[in-house]
Amino acid sequence: MVDNPSDKTVSVGTTNYQITRNSIAVSVVGGDDNEIAQQIFIKAGTGCSFVGNTAVKYQDTVNFPYLPPTYDIKFIRPTHIPIEFVITFGDKLRLTHQDKEAIKKSILDEFGTGRGKGRIAKKLIASDYIYVTAQSTKERLISIQLARKNGVAANYLDFGIDEFSVLSIDDIRIE
Repeated sequence: MVDNPSDKTVSVGTTNYQITRNSIAVSVVGGDDNEIAQQIFIKAGTGCSFVGNTAVKYQDTVNFPYLPPTYDIKFIRPTHIPIEFVITFGDKLRLTHQDKEAIKKSILDEFGTGRGKGRIAKKLIASDYIYVTAQSTKERLISIQLARKNGVAANYLDFGIDEFSVLSIDDIRIE
C-alpha cells in the first residue's frame, strides 16, 4: 500500500506508477475482489481516492444495512513478471540428474516461502538463494544470477507496485 496525501500526482517505484493526489494504491495478488474492496474500505474509509487497474462497486452494508451507499474502490492487480535463474557451477557435468532436480526444487521453494520470496514492489536478490543451492549438492557453486524472462542476468531485480515476480521450475537454468 502506498498513499499520496499531497495535492500533486506522484510516481512511485521502478515502474513510475502514477498515484493521483489524495489517493492510495493497494496492490494485491490473489483473493476475492469484493473481500479486498471491503478491507480497503474498512482501512482507508471514504476520505481518499483509490487508484488501480481493478474496480469494484462496494456496498457498505455493515454500517448501513438499509439502503447502503455504494463506493467505487480501485486496487492494483499487478502484472506477473516471469523471471529466470542462472546458476553456474565449477563443473556442471559432475551434477547428477538428482542434483539438478534438488537444486531447482530448493530455488523454487525458497522463492515461494523463504527469505528470497517473490513480493510486490520489492528487490529480488540472487544471493538470498546461495545457501539453499549450496545445500543441494556437493559441487562447487560459482554464481547465481537472475533476470526478467529473456532479459540480462543480474545480481538483483527491482519490481514496481504494479509488478509481481513469478517463477517456473523450467526457468531455472544450470550452467
